[in-house]
Amino acid sequence: MDINQTPNNPNIRTAIAPERSVGMSAPTLEPDKAPDKKSRRGLYVAIGSIAGLAIAGGAVFGGIAASQVPASQPTAEAPADPTAVPSAEATNSAELLTPEDLVLPESLTPEQLGTAFVQDRLSTWEMAGAIPENENKWVTSDTFLDETSNKNGDLIADAIMVPNWRDIPALATWVAGEKQSNAGSIDNFFKTFDSGQSADVEPYNRGITAGATSVVSQDNTTLVIATEGTEFTNSDKNRIGTTLAGPNTASINGNKILVTTTFVVLNGTWRISAVSIVNNN
Repeated sequence: MDINQTPNNPNIRTAIAPERSVGMSAPTLEPDKAPDKKSRRGLYVAIGSIAGLAIAGGAVFGGIAASQVPASQPTAEAPADPTAVPSAEATNSAELLTPEDLVLPESLTPEQLGTAFVQDRLSTWEMAGAIPENENKWVTSDTFLDETSNKNGDLIADAIMVPNWRDIPALATWVAGEKQSNAGSIDNFFKTFDSGQSADVEPYNRGITAGATSVVSQDNTTLVIATEGTEFTNSDKNRIGTTLAGPNTASINGNKILVTTTFVVLNGTWRISAVSIVNNN
């Protein structure tokens, strides 16, 4: 199948986000200088389940020549503890990460690879930028959400996907959807962070835990795996689950998904050349 072609799967829905400009993280907010949150301009609606934003890339059954990889692409070494399972708790800190932190080493087994991508990288992506130090810019800047989600998305996608992902329509559209979801989650975090509202017991958080991974196909250069996942939120501990709920917000927690991912080996790392995420309830 052509990697530019999206499979005809009725379970996969398409979402296309607008192009976003590159941004920078904000300095630490001084508590006595915090602007009223009501002065913040712009509005983001809570994003629905990850499966609702999924784009499928066609399965790739061939490698990509090493000559296509830019010289600046990072290489990876085996982790100190290759059996370690990444935490399911979102780190919220992609702006502090480097490509070397995000790459997926070739030494990972299919099971480790599925867990690392679904439970760690996607969870990190979802909440990246949702840190207290960014509150001032969230309050005062019209462009903060767009700039931050674009920066996060490019950083993560460049580290874990094939170098030409921007030229593959299905992958570029999928990344755009993930950027949009990240922007919505950042917005939800700050709406419920230090809000003074008794209903906001905890600021909003969201991520995925990984279940079983199975090998769909494998050869010398390409690996296709299917990983079960369960989305989680803490919207029962803040207003995102009630008065600030957006479309499908309540249905995210506990939502079952199936992530089918095609990886190719480049410079000692696994790189994603196709991905589909569908509801698996």
